[in-house]
Amino acid sequence: YHASEWFSLQLYRATEYEEVVLYYTTEADVEIPCYFNDFVDCEAEWYHEAVDFMVANGLMNGMGGNKFGPNTALSRAMVVTVLYRLMETPEVTEPSTFTDVPADAWYADAVAWAQDEGIVLGVILTEFAPDQAVTREQLATILWRYEGCPEEEADLSSFGDAETISPYAQSAMNMVVARGIVKGDGENLNPLDQATRAEFACMMMRYLEGEYTCKE
Repeated sequence: YHASEWFSLQLYRATEYEEVVLYYTTEADVEIPCYFNDFVDCEAEWYHEAVDFMVANGLMNGMGGNKFGPNTALSRAMVVTVLYRLMETPEVTEPSTFTDVPADAWYADAVAWAQDEGIVLGVILTEFAPDQAVTREQLATILWRYEGCPEEEADLSSFGDAETISPYAQSAMNMVVARGIVKGDGENLNPLDQATRAEFACMMMRYLEGEYTCKE
């Protein structure tokens, strides 16, 4: 939860006659941080609110050098780390079984948790490929598994490239389109395109039905 730019605090007391009486009021000017403007590489307004929302809620951080990396390809490690943070970083008792995930890696606990929950699979049985870029349909599939693999319907035929969605991602793409998490570019869903960090931030804010209004 984040306060709006202005808020009014009102305290009430109830009388024995079940009446509510205004007890005290005050108004304060609260400045809401703009994390978007803290990053030197954040420029496009379409992801402004999403960056603020994700950073304010501790779900995403910068990439060093005061950069957010909005156009940087989203990696598999980044995705599971955000979902792990969303779950408030539950305790991990056993490491993942993937040979390419070092025990001391910054994403190790997140991968172990996601594997244990069945949210992610390896690219092969023994490898997770943490640095591999995630496509939009792969990202949708991870969110779909995180949600428990629900069966939802959307009119994907309205997008010109709907037939390019991989069979394994059909249910996932139905879910994210039905919920408004993925909107496409007006004509296409671009399921096979690599997802960027900015796109991921927007998808997660929509998924969480969040909002953030900063004071610039």
